[in-house]
Amino acid sequence: MANVFAILTSIVLLVAGFVAYKNQAAYQVEIDNRKARQDELTANQARLKKAREELAATIAERTDVDAQVVALQDQESAQKGTNADLEAQKRDKTTQTGSNKEKLDVIRAKTE
Repeated sequence: MANVFAILTSIVLLVAGFVAYKNQAAYQVEIDNRKARQDELTANQARLKKAREELAATIAERTDVDAQVVALQDQESAQKGTNADLEAQKRDKTTQTGSNKEKLDVIRAKTE
């Protein structure tokens, strides 16, 4: 009977040792997985911080560009007004030049 208990105890110890070995291996895998996830988290947090900084810089740049666009649109409308005035003056001058040329031709014809 003692031999049976010894054999059963040995089998139970053998099974317990096998389970402990498997648990230790699984525990080590989980530790490695946790470390990998923690490294990924650190890298992702760094990427997030960089992305937020770039976003803030882009928003600031966009605000500046929008202000420049408004200023340039104002300049464009002012320039268009100036161009329209100059075109009107050009037409007037061209008309006046043509009129003066006709008068000059008439005067030349009279003086000949």
